[in-house]
Amino acid sequence: MSRTNLKSATEQPEWQPTQIWRHDPDRIQTLALTLILTVLAYLTVAIGVGVALGLALRPQRRNIPASESSEPEQ
Repeated sequence: MSRTNLKSATEQPEWQPTQIWRHDPDRIQTLALTLILTVLAYLTVAIGVGVALGLALRPQRRNIPASESSEPEQ
């Protein structure tokens, strides 16, 4: 018997480049989770930067003495 063309049942087939794009549920789930966490991280940073800029650029309140106030006293 010739064993030149026989492969055992446990032997893995030769790797092909197209196997990278195979639809593997675990891989898709991992990519989706990574995308969600990345979006959450960017949103957190954007909100933090917005709050910091809002506080930094807010006009400063000045304490005006009552004698210079234009509002009538009651």
